Amino acid sequence: MEFFQKELTKVEEIELRLDYVRRISKRDSFEVEDIITNDDG
Repeated sequence: MEFFQKELTKVEEIELRLDYVRRISKRDSFEVEDIITNDDG
């Protein structure tokens, strides 16, 4: 299997980083919600 790599523009690079940060943030917020739910229960 071959992987093709192209040079990213600054805009593409920023969009990828934003997407990554959003996913991490979403994942972490779910963990926090679970902790809050457990403390209330």
